[in-house]
Amino acid sequence: MVKCIETLDHISMADEEYATIIFEAKGIEYVEEIMKMYNDNEEVMQAGQSALVSMNAMQSLATAAPAEEDLDVVAELTTDPLKDWRSMLNGGAVLQEWFKGKPQSRHVLIADDMLSIILKDTNKKAKKGLMMPLKSVKSIEKGLGKGHKKKMLGKKADEKCAFNIIGMHDEVISLCTNAGGDAKRWVAALETLIDTFKNHRKWLVKK
Repeated sequence: MVKCIETLDHISMADEEYATIIFEAKGIEYVEEIMKMYNDNEEVMQAGQSALVSMNAMQSLATAAPAEEDLDVVAELTTDPLKDWRSMLNGGAVLQEWFKGKPQSRHVLIADDMLSIILKDTNKKAKKGLMMPLKSVKSIEKGLGKGHKKKMLGKKADEKCAFNIIGMHDEVISLCTNAGGDAKRWVAALETLIDTFKNHRKWLVKK
């Protein structure tokens, strides 16, 4: 079942046209149904959560109005808004991604073209990471989120170190840093990145 989920995920991530095909063929609903059937299988649940985030993100790209980003006129900046964050975002860091109250190490960084947030499994055998295009990110929120909340037993995420990436379809990537100060820096960096993407795109890639 994990391979079935990953296959749908890989197809949808190819481009927006393939994402539309998967969406129209109810690929998201199939993944959700598999997760319900195998809700006691941690590998299936992790693969399903990863697939849903990226599939919903690509769906947002495929269905977004083409002129949406031109509706608001924002004064252009004369200095690089990412100068304090660029090195940190490009290099990334190993953070904890939380899903149903359980943490998993992820290398979190920004793609070379500065258009996507990438979460890579720290396992060397992992073939693919999760990619969330900036266009599909609604907000960055500090504090505990849906994934941080444990069911019964298990670890408890530290609220001071927690933050969340919220997608346009309210999908949530819940993350934790090793220290509260690091969480504040990541939230500030990602908020600046999202604002730069939306309003000052010429500054995304440093020339």
